[in-house]
Amino acid sequence: MSEGKLAILEEMENPNFFEEKKGGASTISEYEEFQGREDYTNCPTCQGIGRVARKNLNELVALVPASDDRLKPRNDKRNLFIGGMVVLVVCGLVGGLAIFFLLPRVVMVSMRTPSRDSVIVCPQNGTEPPCTEPTNAHGAVLMNLTVPLHLDNCNFRTGEISAVDFEILFGGVIIGSNKLLKPGHVNSRSEGTFNTTIPAAVTSKINPYAVEACQPDASGPHLMVIHFEITVNVTVHDTVQQTALQQYCYINCSPAVSDITCVL
Repeated sequence: MSEGKLAILEEMENPNFFEEKKGGASTISEYEEFQGREDYTNCPTCQGIGRVARKNLNELVALVPASDDRLKPRNDKRNLFIGGMVVLVVCGLVGGLAIFFLLPRVVMVSMRTPSRDSVIVCPQNGTEPPCTEPTNAHGAVLMNLTVPLHLDNCNFRTGEISAVDFEILFGGVIIGSNKLLKPGHVNSRSEGTFNTTIPAAVTSKINPYAVEACQPDASGPHLMVIHFEITVNVTVHDTVQQTALQQYCYINCSPAVSDITCVL
């Protein structure tokens, strides 16, 4: 290493190296550490070798490299668009779930094939009860019909059966009826069947030919075409759903045979 360079290094090691000349006079700049009662903080750009007064922090200017991420333009429009889309998706998802769980669904109601529990064929001027009653004195066909109703509840809440109205007709004339108020319920996401027994009577006043055809000594098939009309009210989420059912069934009025065939 040359002697000139060695001399420069020796001078830089001297703390009085920095010197400024003004008007022939020299002012020596030395490193001086702040002390005293004032509040000071470490200089963030002095690498731990100096401090600046805390009250002057707001007057400092920092040099930031051009590659610093803070100098890059912020994509406010893109972030706003993405945020809006996220909000819409979340709101749509929440709304869809609320509709899926809370919106009432239709409770499927259907009538299964009824059954005939008993049948009594009263001849004209019968001597045994109930054939001795005035309405049955000229001949009648008395039977008990059990009507099963099947309900399928797809809702997430229990379906309350608020009312069921049964009417059994023969030849357009009501031969039996029954009305039930709050007979039961169907649990959420389940199905159930409940039965109702309805007494029906076909007298000679309604149709004398049908009564004669059901007598034990009558020839030919002992069949009667019975018309069922049923109205079912089911309440779900405080919403009342009304379902009307109609069914035609061939019922054998012979005491020895209890076959029933239903058609639409």
